[in-house]
Amino acid sequence: MRARIRDAKDSPKKTVSVFIPVFRESILLKPLLENLIKDPYPHKEIICIIDEPTQKSLETVEKFKSKVRFIVNGHRKGKVNALNEAYTFSTGEILLFLDGDCKLPDSPQSFLEKVVDEIRDVEILDIRKKTLRNSLIAKLTYYDYFCHSIGNHIFSKTIGRCLAFNGAAFAIKRYAFDMLGGFRRVLSEDSDLAIRSFLKGFKFKLSENVEVYTQVPPSLKEWYVQRRRWGIGAALWIREYYKTLAKIVVEHPKTLFSSMFAVAPSLTFLLLTTLMPTFSYENLIVLLLTIVAAKLSFLIPSVYVALITLLLLRNVLLLAMSFAIVIPLYWWASKKLNYTFNPIEFALYYFLLSPLWVLIIIISLIRIFLVKGTILKINLENLNWKI
Repeated sequence: MRARIRDAKDSPKKTVSVFIPVFRESILLKPLLENLIKDPYPHKEIICIIDEPTQKSLETVEKFKSKVRFIVNGHRKGKVNALNEAYTFSTGEILLFLDGDCKLPDSPQSFLEKVVDEIRDVEILDIRKKTLRNSLIAKLTYYDYFCHSIGNHIFSKTIGRCLAFNGAAFAIKRYAFDMLGGFRRVLSEDSDLAIRSFLKGFKFKLSENVEVYTQVPPSLKEWYVQRRRWGIGAALWIREYYKTLAKIVVEHPKTLFSSMFAVAPSLTFLLLTTLMPTFSYENLIVLLLTIVAAKLSFLIPSVYVALITLLLLRNVLLLAMSFAIVIPLYWWASKKLNYTFNPIEFALYYFLLSPLWVLIIIISLIRIFLVKGTILKINLENLNWKI
């Protein structure tokens, strides 16, 4: 094992194995494959795994089969199983994972060359993600990815290890993936891999010059369905690793809390509201609504509207104050990390999307930790393709 690790580190020419998982089909798969094939980096292999392919996907397979290795599963094998299986056919010292709904930026430079350069001194590289801004919800979700990049930038610069990342685009060295045993069959396989890498002490960084664009749900309804799935995955992740997370809080409180507030800017408003004296009946209403939503998940949007209305009526001034506090900080961060920053879009994200996402996570935690038997009723077929 030690010899293998040394060889992987010292090899002058790194082969990159690119893994692209697809469920049924993706409208971005064809241009993604074309860009990777045209990429001038010479030492590469492209492996595309497709579960339950549609006719369109089969046509793509036929077109690129001479330059891309396809693994086509007629049944629903699941993302985690498919990727772990595909890994056994790869040879690269660097493993690059790209979701099928990713788009590479237009650039004269080699995308793969930049990945190899940036991962040189670390084991894991989180590639900066931006949304394809083709709808209002996509424009607002753009700031969600931006906030996550700030959080991982903080971890990268302060601890140099990774606690969690979005697995839509990231790279990891082969020996590190081997030592971690690949992906586990869990709902949030990316966060699970990240925290296990943290415990192993693997070095991590957020990319500085590498970025991808990703397709996000085009409507609020589809966004909500996705985030409900992510919320359950996050809650299960926290339930499994809460002791480890508590230890990290004790060891790195500044990094963890600054990252939390960076990832969820609406927490600033929630913190200010907790510092303001409240009436007991208001707390009772909030508690009852949250418990109801935990048991009847279809009421989450209604509960969200009710909670926001209650908070707005009491805390308009605090809301304005919290926004005035955070907006210059995020504007400065956008310049540092090369993200577009539109104050109006960010305001909509801050007041609407961010608190809704926080509420979904809180309710998911209540469901997983307190509501007995809830997880048994979750229809994984509708929630996720992964496991």
